[in-house]
Amino acid sequence: MKATNNKNQHLLDQFLKLKTSFLSNKNTFKLRALNKVIPQIAGYPEPIISGEYAVENLEGIGKGFRDRIDEILKTGSLKELEDLSGNGSAIEELSRVTGIGPTYAKKLVGTGIKTIDALRKAVSKGDLKLTKHRMIGLKYLDDFEQRIPASKVRVAEKIIKKATSLIDPKILVTICGSYRRGLSTSGDIDVLMTIPGSLTEGKYLTQIVKMLTEGGFLVDDLTHDGNKKYMGVCIIPGDGGKGRRIDIRFVPYSAYYPAMLYFTGSRDFNIMMRKRALELGYSLNEYGLHKIDGDTAIHVDSEKEIFDLLDMKYVDPTDRDLGSK
Repeated sequence: MKATNNKNQHLLDQFLKLKTSFLSNKNTFKLRALNKVIPQIAGYPEPIISGEYAVENLEGIGKGFRDRIDEILKTGSLKELEDLSGNGSAIEELSRVTGIGPTYAKKLVGTGIKTIDALRKAVSKGDLKLTKHRMIGLKYLDDFEQRIPASKVRVAEKIIKKATSLIDPKILVTICGSYRRGLSTSGDIDVLMTIPGSLTEGKYLTQIVKMLTEGGFLVDDLTHDGNKKYMGVCIIPGDGGKGRRIDIRFVPYSAYYPAMLYFTGSRDFNIMMRKRALELGYSLNEYGLHKIDGDTAIHVDSEKEIFDLLDMKYVDPTDRDLGSK
């Protein structure tokens, strides 16, 4: 994979090395985030001049990747890669826990904690106190690393739709990601919601989260209450009590179908769609479809309308993945 602009190749090289590191230890969640960032860098036609520039112009760039980009641009490399080469296996092992990055993992190694078992023992004895996010990551580590069968996602979908219908029957709900592409398993449950005509997110999400929590479906929270996005853990009936990662986004109606397209994937399909949009003078991302000149928002009432505007034949979600089902 090569960047379209040679000035971004050094960024791409460092992130590809990081991907190799994550792959070697099956660091599922960090790998998933990295897999969203690498194509963004590879396909971006202009030089990426800073981490903040990447946040503003690319998708999926959070604080961690912003800081990594700044570090690469400043030093030419990533210190975490150097750290991994020294205490590689221990740091990678501890980084399997969602919420624990290489920097904190290295700190743990420095205290003599080099395995998941040692981490659990230190926490249980009270020798180490973890943040809530890390505690949840440790608690559900084994569950999070297991794929979710599509049949279980369907059960979760019914529970979520029943809850939203009780709050407001007009709420639209779509389970995106691998599930919508018809794959047999998913890494997590990616839920998208809106209500027709809404200009903002509103206050529905907090009500939905409250109802799903009281019903025993949502069991642990990774984020605080909010109107836009919820991240947490759910337990699906008939799934053996496994804790499954779930993300719920409630978006304005204007962003619903572009966001549906984006969060459905696949990654390569999204890149192709965005490139086509740019060729025709549009900007297409999870936040909407806009005319680049004047940043005019284009209203759409379906995914098909996006394909029509881009003069493309509609592609069913089940045909948007190059991998096997």
